[in-house]
Amino acid sequence: MRSKDLYKKIFLIISILSIIFLIIKKNKNNTYSTKDKFIKNYKLVWHDEFNGNNLNLSKWNYRSIGKRKLGYITKNAISVKNGILKIKVYYKNGKIFSGMISTQNKFETKYGYFEIKAKIPHVSGPQFAFWLQSPKMGKVINNTFKSGAEIDIMEYIEKTPNKIYFSIHWNGYKKYAKHYHYSITYPKINDNNWHTFGLLWDKHGYKFYIDGKLFHQTKTALSKTKEYIILSAEFGKWGGKIDIKKLPAFYEIDYVRVYKKKSDF
Repeated sequence: MRSKDLYKKIFLIISILSIIFLIIKKNKNNTYSTKDKFIKNYKLVWHDEFNGNNLNLSKWNYRSIGKRKLGYITKNAISVKNGILKIKVYYKNGKIFSGMISTQNKFETKYGYFEIKAKIPHVSGPQFAFWLQSPKMGKVINNTFKSGAEIDIMEYIEKTPNKIYFSIHWNGYKKYAKHYHYSITYPKINDNNWHTFGLLWDKHGYKFYIDGKLFHQTKTALSKTKEYIILSAEFGKWGGKIDIKKLPAFYEIDYVRVYKKKSDF
C-alpha cells in the first residue's frame, strides 16, 4: 500500500510540474505577442519621418539605378512631400520604372526593432518590400553569424492579394544561395489604409509583426552582424503579369523607425 501511495504522489508531483512547465513555456512564447509588450523597454535610435520636400541624402542612398529584372530603377521614382515618401511605379516609352533606396554606409546596425508605416497599392506586377541586407552576405558560406542575411520584413505582390511574405536569404544569390519563406493571410492589407510592418531581431531570432501583432518567428539563418535598411518597388517574374493600365501607382511610407533595447545603453 505504501508503495502504491508513493507512486501516486510521485505521479501527481510530476503531473503538476509538467503543467507548470507548459504554462511557463506558453507565457514565454507569448511574451512579445504584441509590440506594446516590449516597446516601452526600447529607445528610438534612428528614424525618418520624411519631413520636407526632398529625400534626406544624409540618411538614404539611391540603390540599384538602371536595369533590374524586368524593369528599370530610377531616382525619378522617389519623391517626398507632406511627410510621405512615395515610390512610384510607372510605364513610359515602352519601359517600366520603379525606385529603391537604402541606408547602406549611412546607417547599419545589429539587433533592434525595425518598423515602417506604409500604404501598399494594389496593382499587378510590382513587388513591394521592406528589408534588411548585410554588406557581407555570402562572404562566409553557411555562417550567417558572420555574413548576415537578407531579411525580408514585408513583401507584397498583387498576384496573392491577401498574403504578406516574410523571407530570409543567405549565402549570396548564386551557387550556394539558400532561402526561407513564410506567408500569412492578412485580408486587411486590401483596405487601402495605413499598416505597420515590424521586425524584432535579437540574438535569439526574428519576430515579424503586422499592425503591432506577432505573426511569425524563426531562428533560421540568424544574422549576428550589422545590416542596413532597404525600401523597394521592383518588377520581376514573381510579381506576375504587369497591369500597365493601372500604372502609375505609389508605394507610400509615412515613417521608418529603429529602436534599441534600453538596457544596451
